[in-house]
Amino acid sequence: DAQLLVVEANPLEWVPASRAGGEPTPRHCLDCFSASKDVVLPGHTDFWTTRQLLALSKPWLERTYSLCYHGAFKHALYDETWAAAPFTTTAGEARAALATLIGSDRPRLSIGGHLRPVRAYYERITD
Repeated sequence: DAQLLVVEANPLEWVPASRAGGEPTPRHCLDCFSASKDVVLPGHTDFWTTRQLLALSKPWLERTYSLCYHGAFKHALYDETWAAAPFTTTAGEARAALATLIGSDRPRLSIGGHLRPVRAYYERITD
């Protein structure tokens, strides 16, 4: 019972070729994480980032955006990685759905590629 420090409760694991039917396959492990002994560490929350987000944060009702996604839209791993039901939507499918909203006239959405410098990203997601 090794203790896991992971950035999500269902971390990726590689299923060996012998079990995957020929090719090693990435999948989300739905039974690897045990809340009684393991810890989920949120990604991108180093001390400097945390201080930036807290300093920039606005009250919810004063924010310009209610939904922000600024990141990658395509990567082979996003579509190759599978999980057991009910988690059957791939990361690629979720990102493709978000991409359909780019340029839409829906209010309070900010969706697009990575914002640079990273400070611009922090300003957007806290506004």
